[in-house]
Amino acid sequence: MMLNGLDATDLAILNLIQKNARLTHKEIAARTHKSLSAIQARVRKLEDSGVIRGYITQLDQRKIMRALTVFVTVRLSSYHKNALREFRDQVVPFEEVMECFQMSGDRDYILKVVCQDMDAYNKFLKEKLSEVPHMSSLQSMFVISEEKIETAFRL
Repeated sequence: MMLNGLDATDLAILNLIQKNARLTHKEIAARTHKSLSAIQARVRKLEDSGVIRGYITQLDQRKIMRALTVFVTVRLSSYHKNALREFRDQVVPFEEVMECFQMSGDRDYILKVVCQDMDAYNKFLKEKLSEVPHMSSLQSMFVISEEKIETAFRL
């Protein structure tokens, strides 16, 4: 099965490295029954084409003093392209904002915010987020427990 120009070998490589990005090209070659040079070329092609955007290490946020996760929905007061761009350009650089999505529906953005604790979130809200222009309202939803966090796509 080809998925957007990806063949079975590409999909096998992607499935392997999604689960363990530390696999060497030699280990991937052994698991896919391909030559080392073929795997090196394929991985380079997947990186160059943007299918592989990068490699990350997942951290336990509680162990690094980032125990509070908050999803913040935002409604803007203006939908002019300059207002959208200005909101995005000011919010995205905040270190507390881990993810930012422009949405359809009754809310314009959803932010995933991670902080040390409620005091840190309160400070972020008062000193940073509330200063961003064009917001008409926001709603904070606090994560009580993490039931599933998945980063690998089933291909």
